[in-house]
Amino acid sequence: MPLRARVQSVADPFIMGEVLRPDSSFNNAGNRDINAKTVRAGGLTINPAIRNLVLITAGQSNYEAVAPSAYTPVNGGALDNINPYNGQMYVAADPLLSCTLALPSPYGPGGVSLRVADLLITNGKFDRVIIVPIAIGGTVVAMWGTGGALSNRIPAAMARLASRGIVPGMSGVTFAFLWGQGESDAATGTAPYVASINQVLASLFATGFNGRAWINLQTMLSGVTSATTRAAQSSGSVITGNVFQGADADSLNTTFRQADQTHFLDTGMASLATLIYNAMHATGAPY
Repeated sequence: MPLRARVQSVADPFIMGEVLRPDSSFNNAGNRDINAKTVRAGGLTINPAIRNLVLITAGQSNYEAVAPSAYTPVNGGALDNINPYNGQMYVAADPLLSCTLALPSPYGPGGVSLRVADLLITNGKFDRVIIVPIAIGGTVVAMWGTGGALSNRIPAAMARLASRGIVPGMSGVTFAFLWGQGESDAATGTAPYVASINQVLASLFATGFNGRAWINLQTMLSGVTSATTRAAQSSGSVITGNVFQGADADSLNTTFRQADQTHFLDTGMASLATLIYNAMHATGAPY
């Protein structure tokens, strides 16, 4: 069944861009369920005297709520989740708001973003992390590139942050971008993937984003990795300037994954978070 984009007014700067896939086992609309969420009192206020990180995480299902168990962070009081749909700040808790939920069981509600944010606090790199998780399950990189159904998802998230007074360059705030995607692109080819991911990055930096971005080596689908996609994800035309190599997610073999040999178990998510943190740390201060 073909993909069909949700129709919205192009004049709305907060169009997140979503793809409805009735043929998929995944819910491809971002999580908007705030019923079990707690608003962070004063959460939209930035204290410039502490080290704040705005952590944007994008990609496909292994960057969303796919692990069997919710993660309980050590530093819950310092971890927030801004919801781009309504601009409110919530206490960060799995499943995070604005990334998709993978259904049915055994997928979800645990994700990697909360784990990475927790590690950054535990290891003394930041005092507060605001997570902006916008991954959409089952997507190919071209959907995020120029003209793709998800091409406005990153700019819309940045626009929502700006509408709440959280912008690159403000005192005490660092921005970071993590890309975890590639499992759906085995047939894409190296050159088309490079072209699309560079469009994704261009759309990010065009918003005024002034931080670092990390691109994972992430391709394993049903236990098989893609050399052509990995070549794109490590291409010198991608990994340059403020764009760095992220985690080698493919190094986590099928013992870290669920029965489909694609999506991570809780142990896999923990290991992936450590690899991501190590890749960030390797780029130097403030990480």
